[in-house]
This record gives sequence, C-alpha cells and structure tokens, in this order.
Amino acid sequence: MIQKYNIEKSIEGIELSRKNCNGLKVSLTQGLCRANKENPLERRDILWYDKNVLNPMIKEGKISDGSNGPYDERKMRYDLSSCQNQGLVIKLGHSHFLDVIEKKKRDEKETKKLARLGEIYFDDQCAFFGRNPGVTGIILTLDRKLIVGERQVEKDIYEGLLQGVAGSIDYKKDPSIIKLEEEMKREISEEIGISQKEIKDMKFLGLFSVSNLGRDDLDFCYLVKSNITSKYFTKGKWKENVKKAEHKKFRSIDNYSALKKLIGECKMNNKKGIIFSTLGALESIVQDDFFS
Repeated sequence: MIQKYNIEKSIEGIELSRKNCNGLKVSLTQGLCRANKENPLERRDILWYDKNVLNPMIKEGKISDGSNGPYDERKMRYDLSSCQNQGLVIKLGHSHFLDVIEKKKRDEKETKKLARLGEIYFDDQCAFFGRNPGVTGIILTLDRKLIVGERQVEKDIYEGLLQGVAGSIDYKKDPSIIKLEEEMKREISEEIGISQKEIKDMKFLGLFSVSNLGRDDLDFCYLVKSNITSKYFTKGKWKENVKKAEHKKFRSIDNYSALKKLIGECKMNNKKGIIFSTLGALESIVQDDFFS
C-alpha cells in the first residue's frame, strides 16, 4: 500500500513545498480549534476551548494532562498558514487524543458529511477535523545514505510501512513557543538515539497531508543531515539508545537512482508501502542532496 499525499497550501494558494518555503522565516501563532459539529457556531479560540473543552475532559478523566498518567493527551491542531512579509506564519489551535481515536474509527460517509459542514459554515472543509500535526525527518548520514525505517507499532494503521523518523508535535498552551526544528530534534533523540550535537543541518521539505477529504494526518517534513554513518542504522546499533523501538529495522538508500527506483517500485507494483508524508519528503529530495 502506498499512501497518496497532498502538499498543503497557504491561504494565498501557495504550496508549502521545499521550493516555495526556502529561506522563509517561520513563526507560529494561535489558530482555531476544531469546530463542534453539534454546535457549529461555538467559539473556537484556544482560550475558550481550553476552559470549556480540554479542562473539563481532564477533570472528568476522559483525557490526561500528564499529571496522572504517562502521557499528556492534549494535542495541537493545524489551522492554516499564511505567507507574508517574506515569512511563513503557521497557526495552530488545540485538540486532544480522542480526536485521534475518532479519526481512525470515522467512516467515509461521516468524513464527507463533516467536510461539507466545513464548507457551509466556514468555507473550510477541514474545520470539523482534528488535524493533529507531526514532524517527519529523513536522515542523511555522514556517508551520504538516506535512512528510512519499517514501522512495527502493533495495531497501528501504519504498521509495516516505510517511514522516516516521525512523531506528533507536543502540546503547548502557547503555540508561539513551538519551534518545529526543536520538535524534530526531540523525535530524533527519542526514536533513534541521536543527540542534537550529531545533527549538522536541516532542510524543510514541505508540509504534506494524507490525501482524503479531511486531510486528518499531516507532517512538517525535513531532510536531516547527521554525523552518524549508515551502519548505525543498518547494523541495529540505534536500538541500544532508545527506550522503545518504533521501527522493526532501518534501510539505507544509497544514491539518487536507488531512491527513484524505490519510489517507482512502490507506485508500480504496490509491493512496498510508504507513509504519505515520507513519500512526499522522499520525492522532494534532489540528487544534489547526496553530495551536499
């Protein structure tokens, strides 16, 4: 199974791709939370949502803020982006883990209904979706190999698919303090045990969403240049530095021709699966990246 993807666009209609976002200063600010299908005209700002949705859910034990459990189940929600004054402004609202569960259970009929409601009330077909954003990184090793892994999380919809280093953006009360590259570094440290000092550089590859009406899943993707050689991954050494392995194994893509071959095989014969955002990221990589 190969997952199709969309390149998200700014409200001005500009694709948030590597080419268009190169050199733009990125800032994050408060955006809108998910609309309530039972009361579409209910307020959606963060202050109101936290007080009237998140806090009561925490008090009732429906979700955790991390104080009484291992995880903070509050989430961020992607609202929109705008290109202005040579910069990219990203607006994030708040969400929660039950939105993630609901997304996995929702059928196509309900998805179409919610998309239509979004268009009617807000001229935004995604207004009634959680849209919890994540980050995905494709590692470029010291010996110029690209690294992707095979997911092994049980009962996960992505189990067995090829993916870069990926994870959700952590909840922050104030979205403006979020730094996407820092989120990427945290995931790299937790998932493959590479420290910040072993990361040389990052290049933004694009904001990709899964190709469905709600575009529920979306990732900010990066090419991450490291001082680690490919053997760290292919010989399984990374497992010594992580608490819980989210990948069964990693594989190296040795050159640009091998990269194009892998993508072509997945598209032609469907023998290998690639998660949507990893596919978008891989297709954004150019031959020069192997030598830079």
